[in-house]
Amino acid sequence: MIKIAQINSLTTMAFCVLLLVQITGCGDGSDEADEDIMDTSGAPALPPDESMTVDLSAFNDGQALVPEIPVAGDAVHQSPGNVALVAGDNYTNAAARALTINAAIASALAFPAGLFSLAKDTAPVKQSDGSWVWSYSMTYDVFAVDSMLIGVPDGDKTYWTMMVAVDNPILPITDFVWYTGMSTESNTSGSWKFNDMYAPTEQLPTVKLDWSVDVLRENADLTIENIDTRSDYLGDVLFYNAKPGIAAMSFEDIYEGETWDITWDVETGAGNITVPNYKSGEKSCWDAQKQDIQCY
Repeated sequence: MIKIAQINSLTTMAFCVLLLVQITGCGDGSDEADEDIMDTSGAPALPPDESMTVDLSAFNDGQALVPEIPVAGDAVHQSPGNVALVAGDNYTNAAARALTINAAIASALAFPAGLFSLAKDTAPVKQSDGSWVWSYSMTYDVFAVDSMLIGVPDGDKTYWTMMVAVDNPILPITDFVWYTGMSTESNTSGSWKFNDMYAPTEQLPTVKLDWSVDVLRENADLTIENIDTRSDYLGDVLFYNAKPGIAAMSFEDIYEGETWDITWDVETGAGNITVPNYKSGEKSCWDAQKQDIQCY
């Protein structure tokens, strides 16, 4: 039985990213700072966006998952254009499970990933201790969010810390360590660990992530685990792979004691699902119109 998702829609990711606007760079205005900004040749490379991005938009594109009421009269006599195309059982089952995956893990990455991506538009400033700082501000809803991404080179690795402050009278946040991470010198692998932004005084871990990305081949592998001790999804693990044209995920559902495998074409939306308690564990497919088809 699928656990009911606690997040209503997979649009969380798109919604959060769209809110990340009105960016302004931050600096102390000194001549020394200006010189540091101009010379960024020694700054560590930012990990790629793909190091914390899970795209489940294929399962929430506005398609009807239940039949629409016919325009009038007997549905048998309606033309195809008068009745919405209903998704088949295979896609519908995969979409329901994607909602659970989003609630368990993926939604926790949406806002942090969007915020991190904005660092690419900010010049870092070298500090006296050898670290580098990317400082920028943005508007989230009606509140100002000040961000400071710190990169500390250490041998063949760089250690990362994202600190934020939010001007919000209901939930004021000051110098909160939202997430930390590590990347290799080649910038092809690393890790992230996220804390709950809505418990800023407690530093409560929510998700940990290991990643490897081949930018040239456009291939990304993420292993994401729910480590939130307050969550119904504690211990669930998502293995996510994205490559040109194809995305795939394998989700270990601790509560059900089973693994879900879902693969889809990112362009057409066609895909397949394999789950032990669905159609006796047989691979089940759908086409670009989300209709059930024979798997080949």
